[in-house]
Parts: sequence; C-alpha cells; structure tokens
Amino acid sequence: KQSAFALAGDSAKHCIQYLAPFLPQLLPQCAKALRENSSATVSNNASWAVGEICIKVGSDFMSKYLDEIVDALVSTLRSAQPSHRQALLMQNVCITLGRLGVVCGQQMGKKFGDFAQVWCIIMKDVRIDGEKMTAFQGFVNMVNANPQVALTYPVEFSGAIASLCPPPPQLHQPLQQILSGYKQTPQWPQTWQKLPQDVQMILSHVYSGLEP
Repeated sequence: KQSAFALAGDSAKHCIQYLAPFLPQLLPQCAKALRENSSATVSNNASWAVGEICIKVGSDFMSKYLDEIVDALVSTLRSAQPSHRQALLMQNVCITLGRLGVVCGQQMGKKFGDFAQVWCIIMKDVRIDGEKMTAFQGFVNMVNANPQVALTYPVEFSGAIASLCPPPPQLHQPLQQILSGYKQTPQWPQTWQKLPQDVQMILSHVYSGLEP
C-alpha cells in the first residue's frame, strides 16, 4: 500500500492522463487507508496522493469524492498519536486539506469548521516552503467561503497567519483582510492580549492597523 500510494502520487504529478481511468477506484482506497490509519507511512502517502491528484483533476472531478476524503483526512488528524512520524503525517494531512481548499474552496468552506482550529495549530509549525504557501491559498479560500469559522478561533488563526512571514505577495492582502475583520470585533482587544508577544510583533510589522 505504501508503495502503491507513492506511485499514485508520482503518477498524478507527472502523467495524470494515465492515472485518470483508475481514480474512481483509487480515491476511495486513499480515504479507506486514511480512516484506518494503521501505518503513518501508508496514511502519509495516501494523503500526498490525494493532494497531487486534486491539483491536476480540478473541482468538478473532486467534488464527487470530497466528503469521503475530507472526513477521512479529519479522522486522521483526530486519531493521530504524539510521535515524530505522526507529527509529519498531521502536517501532510493539513497541507492536503489546504490543497483541496485551493481546488474546491466553496465546498471546503462547508467542512472548514470540522478542522479549522487544529489546522491552524499544526500549520503554525510547518516550515515555509511552496507547499505551505499553497496550503494557505486554500486557507484563504476556505475563510472567504465560511468567514464565521474564522471568528470562532481568532487566536489560532492569528498565530497561523503570523507563521507565514513574510507572506507571498499574492496572499498579503487576503490575510490582511482576515486580520482586519478581527479588528472590527469587540473581542479584538482581549484576543490581542492572548497572542504571544512574538506573534503580536510579526502581525504589527507585516500588517497594518491591528493594534487595539
């Protein structure tokens, strides 16, 4: 299974046209492996394969499988045990959820409340690279599709946004808008006081007008 999902991810990345006929069988198998989560490596490869596939096939194709896949990814986040391998798996799952947000933003917005808090906590500690930036593009799409979720977890959202420093140019304004939305709420002064000092400093330096 481990090698099969790795091959599926590689095939999606480099020659999706040959993999496409098998996706109706493959995507449910990825979801099944994630639900079972019997091996961190198998689950990691299944998650990675889903992320590579969704970028290539687009929202119309993925929409048929989205509920099953997202539920399986979220169940993996909830069942993961503290360990280095499981920590890497959780990061990979969150990156895949972000990629799904890039491709299927409106649909993912409906599911966002199921994993938004833990997504922010995990992604805060992911190193900045292309995968993190892509995941945050999905994050922005999901927030725009379901802004109420963002208002529920302002401390976690602010910490995650601060971890993407400096933000890529295409994300600076959307992230500024999310943070400015917080500034308009009566709870913002209390929220600001709950943020670690380093997060306050980053947000003040990178984004404008956030201090209470």
